[in-house]
Amino acid sequence: MPLAANFVTAGRQDVAALVGSLGLPPQMEGKRVLDVGTWDGGLAFEAERRGASEVVAIDTWESGFGWKVGEKREREFWDGGLHPRQTGFAFAHEALGSKVRGIQMDLMDASPQKLGVFDIVLMCGVLYHLRHPVLAIEIVCTLCRELLILETHLDMLDVPGPVAAYYPGAELGEDLTNWWGPNIECVNAWLTSSGFSSAEFVAPRGIGPRRGRGVFHARV
Repeated sequence: MPLAANFVTAGRQDVAALVGSLGLPPQMEGKRVLDVGTWDGGLAFEAERRGASEVVAIDTWESGFGWKVGEKREREFWDGGLHPRQTGFAFAHEALGSKVRGIQMDLMDASPQKLGVFDIVLMCGVLYHLRHPVLAIEIVCTLCRELLILETHLDMLDVPGPVAAYYPGAELGEDLTNWWGPNIECVNAWLTSSGFSSAEFVAPRGIGPRRGRGVFHARV
């Protein structure tokens, strides 16, 4: 991610390329934004750069996106004793002089009572990591009053109707935290059956004959 005019960090994903595919509003003045699964914070910092009045970023490291059984803790990143995988966010936050509020929280524990409600919710690279994706979308809907931008892994694109592949082991990317590969119709159905008034597939990201990734916009 870019941290200065002539300094871009090395990393596994190009934040600029991801941002370019999402269809983010070019201006976010006055918007309250939530970034779910922020990781190193690239999208949260981009929302701040676009003028969002407040950005909250949540993620969980020790619990592996909530798939491992263990103690759940919610805390600000800055209370000392950072988990090693939080240091990327903390480093970028300091380098950018950011005011993004980072909270360690499992999405399944999020609520309007804890976080408030947001004009825009970003949920990129998260859905397929969740054991209970429909419940997660229902929770996100309670947090969103305008627009959800969702980016996710897709599978079974050659099968008509709303269907999803289930990965009980490490079938997808040799990663035990990957659970689901819905097709486009399935994601749209999950969104509209969970409280969003409309859902639209807006952009492919490396779509093949059966698998790929895609971007969805859902509105309240």
